[in-house]
Amino acid sequence: MTSNEAVFVNNERFMKGRMSYDFNILTCLKVCIDEHASDLWKTHSNLTIITGDYFKCTGGVSSPDPCIVFYCLSKGFIPIDEEPFPTELTFRMGTLKTDVREGYFTLGPTTMRGYPDSFNDPICMGSNIGNQCRDASGSLGLFVDLPNNGKGFLTCCHVLFDCVKPREFSYSHIYDNEVQHVIQPGKSAFCSNTDTACGEILQAKFCPGRSPVSVDAALVKVNRRIPLTGHFVIKTVPQVKEIGYDLDALPVFDTGRARRKISKHDLEKPLLKSGTSSGLNRSLFRLDGAQVRIIEEGAWLGMDEQLPITMKGQYEVESGSKEPGSLNKPFFIPGDSGSAVFAKENDGTLTCIGIAIGITSYGTTVVTPIGAVLDALNLKDTDVTTFS
Repeated sequence: MTSNEAVFVNNERFMKGRMSYDFNILTCLKVCIDEHASDLWKTHSNLTIITGDYFKCTGGVSSPDPCIVFYCLSKGFIPIDEEPFPTELTFRMGTLKTDVREGYFTLGPTTMRGYPDSFNDPICMGSNIGNQCRDASGSLGLFVDLPNNGKGFLTCCHVLFDCVKPREFSYSHIYDNEVQHVIQPGKSAFCSNTDTACGEILQAKFCPGRSPVSVDAALVKVNRRIPLTGHFVIKTVPQVKEIGYDLDALPVFDTGRARRKISKHDLEKPLLKSGTSSGLNRSLFRLDGAQVRIIEEGAWLGMDEQLPITMKGQYEVESGSKEPGSLNKPFFIPGDSGSAVFAKENDGTLTCIGIAIGITSYGTTVVTPIGAVLDALNLKDTDVTTFS
């Protein structure tokens, strides 16, 4: 159990109003993390997340002061033969103060039974999907074009495989004899249809610790209920209106655009996501370059013989919408793993920036940049489906 300090600092940002993020500061935070993270993971076994913040918390009071934030499970615990966390970090662009808070990261599939999910025909972005041989399920991310006019979709590797324990995992339908079928909805959902198969897994990669960006991704070939449009699963009508759309003008991703790098112009753009558990949600970008540790049960105390299972070079997205009255509305909840995250452009069109993989204990969403996902699965930017 961790303290609520991290949640407090997050909520302070809501209450005081989100600062206009300075892209130069954002760059400094990323560069500092990149330079120091490797040594920090090696020397601090209780470290769970390395990220940055525009607010520093001192004596229970938060104030604007850009810093590197170390998250751990217990601030009062320093493992034997280890030093306390450094109070500042010097890097090639200067020096940044640090802050220590309690918190952790978890991947976001779900095995919970009892909530309804519809049989989607055709399948849509945000549909509940899973491996026919597993109880866990997650979300359909976005569609891609395959050779010979085929269609596929992206999701997370950990949604379809129990891939965390071996630490590095790779699957290919070419080299593995057994075909892995994907069903929609997954086993965690109620469904009256008996034949729920929608495709088969072509590739899956789980590569923690890889630099500069770690990847947790899978490519599925669609062979039934092939999508015709770039629309999303709609769970409730109020959700559509809360994210700024209307039933007569639903959100749609039909441009096929994928953005590999976040620019200063993207910091204030609304981000949209359709997850099988949370539905349609809106938020804002927070940080590029966060690193998170995937904690295995019972293995978080003391130095392991192997390095921690870390995901490097990840985006961090704010915990929810900044609109009045929606403070407690989460952007991500378990079951949303695999959902694509989109930036809403000034002309109203959408551009994909990444795939959501999990959530922090203080509510932010961790997202793998879309460029790294496409590269790991041997896909080009132009393979992202454009619907006409």
